[in-house]
Amino acid sequence: MKRKSLTPVVVIIADLILCSHIAVAQTPTIDQPEGDIPELELNTWNLGGPFNLLVDDCKNSNEGQACYVVGKNFILAAGGFDAFKGTQEKIVKQLKDIAAQEQAAIDSLKVVAKMDSETLAQMQQWVTQVQNLASSINVAAQKEKLDSQWGLWFLDKGCKLNYQDACIDLSIGLAYRNEGYISPTVVKEIEGYCDKGFGNACNYLGGLYLQGEYVPKSAEKAAEYYSFGCGATNHNLDACQSIAKMYETGNGVAKDPAKAREVYRFLCMKDSSMCSDLNRMKKVTGEVEAPIFDLGEKLFPDLYKDLKKEVAKTKISDL
Repeated sequence: MKRKSLTPVVVIIADLILCSHIAVAQTPTIDQPEGDIPELELNTWNLGGPFNLLVDDCKNSNEGQACYVVGKNFILAAGGFDAFKGTQEKIVKQLKDIAAQEQAAIDSLKVVAKMDSETLAQMQQWVTQVQNLASSINVAAQKEKLDSQWGLWFLDKGCKLNYQDACIDLSIGLAYRNEGYISPTVVKEIEGYCDKGFGNACNYLGGLYLQGEYVPKSAEKAAEYYSFGCGATNHNLDACQSIAKMYETGNGVAKDPAKAREVYRFLCMKDSSMCSDLNRMKKVTGEVEAPIFDLGEKLFPDLYKDLKKEVAKTKISDL
């Protein structure tokens, strides 16, 4: 990133200007998969709306966000970006090779050696089991492949409609599909999105540095990216949760339970399903509920600015 050191959450977005229409990077054309669009399991994947309506909004109303949501959920249904590595297809090939080698051995034994029929039957049964397993995995592999293809197609459409989160995920998906990994060039591309204030990109980079995946492992760099992601205009809540945990544990940043608690408080105000960490800390510390902005607004004014109107309607103690 352009910034050299960790910027406190309190000033993360002071100098970020979010442009609603940033030029979309040129990407290869993604062909539409053959056949009808598969319907996702609505009970399994949270689409944020009826599946058919989202598809219609994307295809007929040209709504980039709808394309992104559908594409993202197809990627999730396929098992995430790792689906592009073709791991299951490789397993199927290995199983088929093993079965073929064993079958050849059985056929050879029938000709050149005398072996009792029971042993040959057991060997043949094992080959059949391996072949059945390969067939079963292949069914899952083909569904995974189809879901990932539809995911890329919808992300590509969303990106072409200038929905930047779709462009970010498209870059990641194409990198896995074409190269099998995230190259330094793609990391740079995602850094560019993060520098422009797109929280999802910052959050993704934070995860790469925290795990040391495709980049040198660095908790400090992870904390930096999570901070930018949390403070970005769209407030990536996963990034907020990650930087809060890092403040709580002192991983990558100086341990600061007060800051952790305030970010947890912010998360709870934004999404009532994310109150568990705040409630856990309150139980551990015996915290007495303070007015919502007494400490939080001083530490994180940018994060709390958009919640001032909400606080009149909702108190954390009510959640």
